[in-house]
Amino acid sequence: YKEGEPETASDEPPADVLRKFFMFYHLEDDTVNVFEDVAKNSGLPVGGNFLKRGKYQVSVNGGAVRPPSPQDLQLSNIISLCGTNWKVIEVDTPTRTLCTSMPSLFPSFDPRAVAQKLLAEGKDIKAGLERYDRDGTTCISVDLFKHAMDAEGLWRSLSAQERQTIVDYVSEPIAGSTSLGCFYMDLIDLMACVNASSQGSP
Repeated sequence: YKEGEPETASDEPPADVLRKFFMFYHLEDDTVNVFEDVAKNSGLPVGGNFLKRGKYQVSVNGGAVRPPSPQDLQLSNIISLCGTNWKVIEVDTPTRTLCTSMPSLFPSFDPRAVAQKLLAEGKDIKAGLERYDRDGTTCISVDLFKHAMDAEGLWRSLSAQERQTIVDYVSEPIAGSTSLGCFYMDLIDLMACVNASSQGSP
């Protein structure tokens, strides 16, 4: 959540920039509530229930005011609610799992739907990523994968949430390490599968 910018580059960020909130959308009745999580000894007021559960009107990314929808809670969306702009900076694991299990309702969380968008770009993603795979292991770091996809213009058409869906899909623990790596051939195989399905191949 962010409610303002420092007046100059040297200013300390306002306290609100450091405040952490959880926004909950309840599918059963389309209500929303906001909870504030405050770290101990942070100097910030005690957290807790910041906005009680209820039905509200929102504006997303500067759009028209309307009732909220579950699709609003995606990475980088700016949700105007009760006079405050809230930026979604993380979607927690239970929410991602739920959204992934409901691809028709949450296509931005569906790797197949996102792969279809990448296919429509018509770019050689395999060749683009291989340029960054100096060891030829088909595994590169998460940061390098993101950089490569950006630098090669391979996911220009994707939203922040769709990009994260792809990162999650190709990320696995590296053997003998606690770090995650991006096994980019998983994405290439997925795109080949999606392409075959769209062509009617068995």
